[in-house]
Amino acid sequence: MMQTMRENTKKVLWVLIIAFIGTIIFAWGMGGFDRNSQVRSGVLAIIDGEKILQQDFDNRVEQRIQQEREKNNNQDLDENRVRTLRNEVWDGIINEILLEQELDRLGVSIGTREIAYELRNNPPQYVQQAEVFQNNGQFYAAKYED
Repeated sequence: MMQTMRENTKKVLWVLIIAFIGTIIFAWGMGGFDRNSQVRSGVLAIIDGEKILQQDFDNRVEQRIQQEREKNNNQDLDENRVRTLRNEVWDGIINEILLEQELDRLGVSIGTREIAYELRNNPPQYVQQAEVFQNNGQFYAAKYED
């Protein structure tokens, strides 16, 4: 038994060396198993062919965290709230991509008239809360339209 193993050692070693070199060429040289190449290039995910860059995601998360801090008198957010905000941002990005693709597929476009109409008739919440457009703590549409 030991004698058979000793006689076949060279063959086994050559097979292992060839397999090792083949794996190196395939995995490192050709990028065969390199699933992290997208991450290293700054791509966090690809949704229906559209890339989500890590930097863009991080920027949106930071903006959302800053908005939440301002809403809570600059108090630090706990880990669970930050995780929730990150998930909300992620869901928003995906919904945005899918909505844009569906609008393109249907041939729907929004012009400046539609945007102006919507802003005139349904001002965003942050505009309604601005002091310059309020009268006795209530949103005053006449000031907004002026």
